[in-house]
Amino acid sequence: VVSGIRLTVEDVSVFPASSRLFIGGDSTLIYNFLGRMDDVCITSAAKYSTDGFDPPYGILDGASSSGFSSDLIPTNRADEILSAICLDDYIGRRSESELDIDNIYDTVDEIETYFGSTLPCEFNYTFDDKNLSFEETAFIIAKAVYANVYRQGNVIKLFFEKETDDSVLIFNHRNKLPGSEKRTVRFGNQESFDGVSYQYVDPTDDSIATLYIPSDRSSFNVKEVESLGVRNRLQAYFHINRIWNKIQYQNILTEFDATQESDLLINGNRILVADNTRSQIQDGEVLSQSGLTLTLSQNVTWEVEVTYTIFLQYVDGTVDN
Repeated sequence: VVSGIRLTVEDVSVFPASSRLFIGGDSTLIYNFLGRMDDVCITSAAKYSTDGFDPPYGILDGASSSGFSSDLIPTNRADEILSAICLDDYIGRRSESELDIDNIYDTVDEIETYFGSTLPCEFNYTFDDKNLSFEETAFIIAKAVYANVYRQGNVIKLFFEKETDDSVLIFNHRNKLPGSEKRTVRFGNQESFDGVSYQYVDPTDDSIATLYIPSDRSSFNVKEVESLGVRNRLQAYFHINRIWNKIQYQNILTEFDATQESDLLINGNRILVADNTRSQIQDGEVLSQSGLTLTLSQNVTWEVEVTYTIFLQYVDGTVDN
């Protein structure tokens, strides 16, 4: 039983664009390739019948929903790989109507623009575990490019987690179940971590390389991260710094049961949450509006020479202030 193969090819011309490798025997293994043509990587392996075989998936031809190629094309772009595994007859088994193709490609383009390089958009990894689910596979690909994959209805989409000043939803006592909120304020770093080590694959020799924060490795309690699909230093550099920033600056944990509108959220969205564990919190709902005059459900206590800001959530879910 072949559980995994890595090939280093000196003459890549022996592999056609369809990139199918047939290993002889009664049960032929057909390997589908994605990755660098100068260092071919296997991304999926399964037993198929060679009679009347059709390629299990094609790569989207360009960053639009113009159609898919019938050929298998080597690539390390996360948007193309994610689309391919979603449409694969043996992995995702999804149809094109169940993919927001424009969203997936636009999100990866957004990642490229945000970081100013194509390197953070790469995914390079060999899937050799036949028990890995489609959901786990999609999550691994998205995580490598700082994103979350999610399903809205029956359509698969991609969300890039980045800094933003705009909150998606407001949660206060009107849309939180009474008595369900718990808050934990932490002084110091998460789990007292004072550093991070991040492993990735060095593309020069395929060895495991490690980045450290702090770089002099002076920390005692290190958060160790082993990446999947990260195969360049720049991509690893962004990952380790994002992890370190979360350790330093995420110091408030809140848990609560919310009403049905919380279904609109995606993992990684920014939200505003009123602290209803304290008394005298000024929150509520708008009962009526007349021009710029609002009638609120709760009384507001004003203090002299203090500037106030009101955050409003509209019926369509957008937040303004």
